[in-house]
Amino acid sequence: MRAPRGVWRIAAFGMLMSLALASRMPPIVDSARSGRAEVGVTYSQREATRRHLPWQETFNAALDASPALVRLGVYWNEVETRRGTYDFSTVDWLLDQASAREQRVVLSVGMKAPRWPEYYFPDWLASRLVVADRGVVSDDAQVRTATRALLTAAIEHLRGRQPIAAWQVENEPLDAAGPHRWRISAEFLAEEIALVRRLDADRQRPVVVNTFVDTQPGVLLPALRSAIWGRANKVLATADVLGLDVYPSRTLRVLDNELTVRWPAWIWSGLLADLHNAAITQGKDAWIVEVQAEPWASAGGLVPPAAWPGAGVAPSSVEGVMVPLEAAGYRTILLWGMEHWEAQRSHSQDSSWWTAANAIFERASS
Repeated sequence: MRAPRGVWRIAAFGMLMSLALASRMPPIVDSARSGRAEVGVTYSQREATRRHLPWQETFNAALDASPALVRLGVYWNEVETRRGTYDFSTVDWLLDQASAREQRVVLSVGMKAPRWPEYYFPDWLASRLVVADRGVVSDDAQVRTATRALLTAAIEHLRGRQPIAAWQVENEPLDAAGPHRWRISAEFLAEEIALVRRLDADRQRPVVVNTFVDTQPGVLLPALRSAIWGRANKVLATADVLGLDVYPSRTLRVLDNELTVRWPAWIWSGLLADLHNAAITQGKDAWIVEVQAEPWASAGGLVPPAAWPGAGVAPSSVEGVMVPLEAAGYRTILLWGMEHWEAQRSHSQDSSWWTAANAIFERASS
C-alpha cells in the first residue's frame, strides 16, 4: 500500500531536521591519532578555461599558495588530437612551472582525468565508440589499444621530469561516471598499472588510484558500504596508494525542491578511518585525493539553497572537514576547488575562499 503524499513530506522534513541537529555530533574517530597532514590541491587547466580564467595565471596562483602537492591531469583529447601524434606542450609547461618552484606533482594519466565529463576521448576515437550506457568502456578493444598507446607515449615523454612524485592511473576508474555512466574494469586497470610501472622502472614512483566514497546516510547500510569496500579492495590489490574522494555536501531533491545538504562527519568518518587502517595494514598508504572545497552545483550549474543553516559549503566549512580526516589518520589531503576560489576572487572580488585555503596550507606547513 502506498503511503499518502503528506506522510512522505513529513518523513522527509523529519529526516532533514534530524540531520541538522546531528551535524553537531562529533565524528566517530580516535582523537589520539589526530595530527597534521600535508595539504595539496588539484588543478585543471580545462576547468580554469571553462570558468573564463587565464589558465596559466590560475596555475601560478595555485603555486603561489605553496601546497605540498599539486595534482595535474594529462587530458587525452588535448594531447592526441590526431591518432598517433602526441603534443604534451601544455603538460610540459605546467611541469616547467612546478620545477621552477620545486613543487611536487601527482600526475593523472589515462582515459579519465579530473573534472567533468570524466572521460576525455579524442574525437577520432569518441566518434567510433559503441558502448552502452552504464557499460564497461574498457571492454572495447579499440579503447584498450589506444589507451595503452597513450600511456606508453605519456610515461616515456614525462618520466624524466623531476617534479613528478607519483602517477595517478585513471581517475575514479572503478566508479560509473560521466554522461554515459561508464566504468573501467579492474582487470584492465591492473594492466594499465603494470604498464606504467614497467615504463617507470628506473624511478619506481608510487601509483595512486582513487575511488569515490559516499558520505550520505545510506553509507551506514551494508549494501552501499560493501560496494565501497569492494572498489577499495580492488585498488589495494594493485596500487601503492588508495586514493579516496570525499564530498560531504551534495544536492538532494526534497518536496519537489532541490536543496543543498551537508552530511555530518559522524556518518562517514568511521568508514574513512577503517579504509585508512586497511591500507596501512597491507603495507600501502591511503590519501584523500579530493576533499570538497567548493559548492556542489546542480545539473544546471547553479548551487541550490541550503536545506538548513550551515548545510552549504562555505570557506569556513572546509577546515571542519579537514579535522575528522586528519583524526582518521590521513596525512596527505588534496583540496578540490581552487578554480572556484580563483573565479570568486577574479570575477566577484571575493577572496574569502583563498583566505580560508591559505590558512589551511600555512597551518599544515608550520
